[in-house]
Amino acid sequence: MNDILPAADRLRFEEEARLYQEGARTEEEFRNARVPMGIYEQREHGVYMMRIRIPGGRMTAFQLMAVANAADLYGNGALHFTTRQDVQLHGLTVKSIVPALRALLKVGLHTRGGGGNTVRNITACTMCDLTGYAILNVYPFVRSLTQKLLLEPESYRLPRKLKIAFSACARDCPEGGFSDIGFMARWRDHRFGETLGFQVLVGGGLGARSAAAVELEPFVSPDEVYLVAAAIRSVYQQRGNSGDKNNSRLRFLVQSLGLDSFKRMYLAEKESLRDFLAWPIVPLEGRPQPVGDPSDIPAIRDPEMNTWASECVHEQTIAGFFAVTSPVSMGDITSASAGALAEWLWNSDLNEVRLTQQQNLLIPNVPGKRIPILYDFQKTAGIVRPAPPALSGMCVCAGAGTCQLGICRSKDVAAEIYKMKDNAYWRHPALRFLSIRFSGCMNQCARSTTAVLGFVGAARSLDGRSYPAYQVFWGGQSRGAHSSLAAPVGTVPARWITPLLDGFLDRLAAVLPRDADVARIIRTGRPILHACLAEFQQAPGYDTAPLFYRDWGADDQPFTTEDRGKGECSAGETSIAC
Repeated sequence: MNDILPAADRLRFEEEARLYQEGARTEEEFRNARVPMGIYEQREHGVYMMRIRIPGGRMTAFQLMAVANAADLYGNGALHFTTRQDVQLHGLTVKSIVPALRALLKVGLHTRGGGGNTVRNITACTMCDLTGYAILNVYPFVRSLTQKLLLEPESYRLPRKLKIAFSACARDCPEGGFSDIGFMARWRDHRFGETLGFQVLVGGGLGARSAAAVELEPFVSPDEVYLVAAAIRSVYQQRGNSGDKNNSRLRFLVQSLGLDSFKRMYLAEKESLRDFLAWPIVPLEGRPQPVGDPSDIPAIRDPEMNTWASECVHEQTIAGFFAVTSPVSMGDITSASAGALAEWLWNSDLNEVRLTQQQNLLIPNVPGKRIPILYDFQKTAGIVRPAPPALSGMCVCAGAGTCQLGICRSKDVAAEIYKMKDNAYWRHPALRFLSIRFSGCMNQCARSTTAVLGFVGAARSLDGRSYPAYQVFWGGQSRGAHSSLAAPVGTVPARWITPLLDGFLDRLAAVLPRDADVARIIRTGRPILHACLAEFQQAPGYDTAPLFYRDWGADDQPFTTEDRGKGECSAGETSIAC
């Protein structure tokens, strides 16, 4: 994908970085140059995060190895996987940014459009070509749309960021129902039979005034995908509120105009673009035959391996091949572990790895006979960290530990919850469907209000002293056009999170049927959560419990929001040399 970063743009950014180091560019000028390139300053001045686009979450083992090497050479030696299938490197200095970018470009990876008012990474179902419940293999559309949009100047001059997702079935794993643009694969019946295509959703998004997406078109043919995206982008660019970033997201435009008015503008724009927008042919790919010989999984007698296999190994449609989830705690993995995994995959002729929306890794097309070998390798390398599904799927943003906008240290409270992994209630069969997400602030990078149980960082005060807290949300579900946001149910001091969760899950598991689905979990859990919150909503006084006025992971620092930085997400504009 090197063609997505033209040489002129790369050289221009390298020049801006050089001038900034020489003192010829101000902080603001450099920020405007680096943010559209996916480079953000962390909470510590002069320390940067680099966000690498991974369209559809798919990368080769060789690319994973290159990212691990870049993290080791230029960052803090760790990779962070996001809920939108990006990879972030942290701890870079201004001197290491350009060498890191060059190293990534050598293996076809880049960061362009990873921040700012741009079309962001396009996400997709991780298993869309592996399982029978997927209607369509959507990845070719992700790849082609990425290659088209990222070479167009219009994709970098938007009122705000634009997020696109492709869902292969009604499960809506990439959460098209909460995206700016959601393409939902579907069949359409007509007198000549059934036709594959997409339902188009528009106007979803999270953060301040979150909203679920609404239907824009019930069905479009596959060859209209680019036309649809370009027409929506064009209406957004022309009519979006670029002067007020708090009201500039696409969902606010849809709401202010009304869906009917927005749709009329969109359809008119779509027709005006139809005659001169050329969309590359995207074949309706099926499920490609994996490389290697299919085989059954050998009998497993090790109880620990058997538990791992039941939770992490998934049958594929093609018999004898399996997809294996490698849980990554809070999306963080060391460069050494990532590099070791990449090398093992490469040597085993398994040259692909996928990033999931739960911040984990998925290894597809593993022959059954290699499953025990893969487990032994990961255990030896320290990659396997057995955890119940609700924990291994728990999503966590970077939080106040590194993010300028973070209010609470979400990673630190999540680490405390991981310590509870041996509690019996996690093994309740139905609780594998309980999604839990922690965000350090209202921007919700962990997508908290789409989860069944979501937490969003906040600040509260008692007797003039501030303490870290979390707004609690319950009942979110992503189901395409039928998605529903979690509702706020209360606020809890950060130090009460662990006893709240422990008591709630213990009571829920005691009454929940073993075969309960998500809807049953939501109905059953709501009154229990309300009752538990009543016990833990009030913080004790400072004299009684001073630790409540310090966040998790910062026992020696009084809690404050005064060290929050300025949000950089909407900074800058990228010029395109096409």
